[in-house]
Amino acid sequence: MTTTQGHYREEFAATGDWLYFDHASTGYYPARTVAAIQEYAARAANPINYDTAGNERLRQETREQVARLTGALPENVAFTSSLSEAMNLLANGLDWVAGDNVVVPAGEFPSVTYTFVNIRKRYGIELRRVPPNAAGRTDIDALIAAIDDNTRAVALSHVEWADGYRNDIAALGAYCRPRGIEVFVDATQAMGAQPIDIDAWQATAVAAHAYKWLLAGHGLGVVAFGAGAANRIYPAYAGFHSFETVLDDSSYSYDDTSGTFEFKPGALRYQTGGFDKLSMTALHVSLSLILDADPTRTSVHGSELVQRLAAGATARGYQVVSDIEPAHGSQFLALTTGSVAGDQHVVDILAGQRIKVALRPKGIRVAPYFYHDHNDVERFLQALPTGGQ
Repeated sequence: MTTTQGHYREEFAATGDWLYFDHASTGYYPARTVAAIQEYAARAANPINYDTAGNERLRQETREQVARLTGALPENVAFTSSLSEAMNLLANGLDWVAGDNVVVPAGEFPSVTYTFVNIRKRYGIELRRVPPNAAGRTDIDALIAAIDDNTRAVALSHVEWADGYRNDIAALGAYCRPRGIEVFVDATQAMGAQPIDIDAWQATAVAAHAYKWLLAGHGLGVVAFGAGAANRIYPAYAGFHSFETVLDDSSYSYDDTSGTFEFKPGALRYQTGGFDKLSMTALHVSLSLILDADPTRTSVHGSELVQRLAAGATARGYQVVSDIEPAHGSQFLALTTGSVAGDQHVVDILAGQRIKVALRPKGIRVAPYFYHDHNDVERFLQALPTGGQ
């Protein structure tokens, strides 16, 4: 990573002013993405430039990029407007009956939890919220212990939002898939920054919003399905692009018993109508940078930065809340002074020195990305007040 660090840094304008260690909150546009958005806006100002073939090519190429990030096939990638929509697509695609249950960690992000609160209300199923372990983290063994013959799905994050804890999805998938239990993974805090292999995990689907580590802003989410999984998740809504045959109002009957209305294969069935071309342009271009950097390499670099951050913060009197061991560590961590007031004070001090981090329930969340280097870590540690004072 160090040999190409300068190349990547040139893409991020804030490196000349702010030290931005808050990618777990929002990832901002690289320079190439800004240029592509400006070019798109200039083209869109002239309706003669509307290019239907180019629009579909954009969507297909972006599917292929997401497939490379997740280990899915391109035809098993769909786009949504957000993580919440992706989770609802998955949850509402099961044929729930009263007596079924879904297992979700008690501390899960609201976009996951609220989806299944609604499913519980609608279908009369049981939502089993499994308490965290003594360290305050998701326990895969506890999730498995909560599963029974009526469990239809388990939903959880790959990397947890509060402290960067990385769950062992493969262990959960190995238990669930042979039993016909769906595994829905929120990968918003992982996709782009951590390697993902959906079929090796035996997961049903991984979903993410594009505005964090994918560096593509709000308004677009992605969902990638494992092999055969799209055939098990029935589309909860359908539209112009969902079916094999595009029909003209003047040439067909709406009688769907004719066999005309066949869903498209794979995840293509979940695409209902026109898509947000501006957001797709941003995602397509940002993914070109992320894939060039390569999450299999950048995750190692991120772990190195986290290890140095943890050691330096500990030496300055902070408690590192995160598990940073290789089995569960990720590209960001949380540390604390021991009090909310103390943590807020530190966040304010750092902001005064143009260093951006976030205050979260477990403490000060510090989230660098692949373009940061060890000099950035040293700048952070030098600015970090001793013991939060």
